Amino acid sequence: MDVLKPILLRGVIYFIALALGTVGSWLAAAGYATYDAVAGTIDIHPINVEVVAAAVGAMIFGNGLALTAVIRGWGK
Repeated sequence: MDVLKPILLRGVIYFIALALGTVGSWLAAAGYATYDAVAGTIDIHPINVEVVAAAVGAMIFGNGLALTAVIRGWGK
């Protein structure tokens, strides 16, 4: 069992690194960040917190309303 813990930890670290790299790549592709290939860094551009909060709130509310409609059978 002690042999599995370092392997599991390494797998988790690799997964986190892959996830962060993917998020960084999508941010750069969407124009919200700049990727520097020489230094290997991603510089995230300043964002408007109010706009992000409104967009996330609208997504959560809209999806919650859609889920409620499916569960209650609205629109049948």
